Amino acid sequence: MKESQRNEGVIFALVERIEKQRLPRALSIRKKLEAGGKLDTPDLKFLEQVAKDGKNIKPLLDEFPEWEPLAQKMYSLYLEIIEMHQENSTD
Repeated sequence: MKESQRNEGVIFALVERIEKQRLPRALSIRKKLEAGGKLDTPDLKFLEQVAKDGKNIKPLLDEFPEWEPLAQKMYSLYLEIIEMHQENSTD
């Protein structure tokens, strides 16, 4: 199998993970923070894992730039979550 075919399979698996796992979890966390809640240990571990994964997908986004908008939207959502957490933690 060619490297580009393998990478295409990887990117589709990542998109599926975003749709079925990451996005619903991130939206749930954001909802909790909007209600004045704070991040707990599982939330922080989730965000830490997302950050690690984000560093690893950069080469794939270079190869498949059509997925860049989705990656940017997810990144913006995670930044929003971090900012909300910081605001809630100073209260």
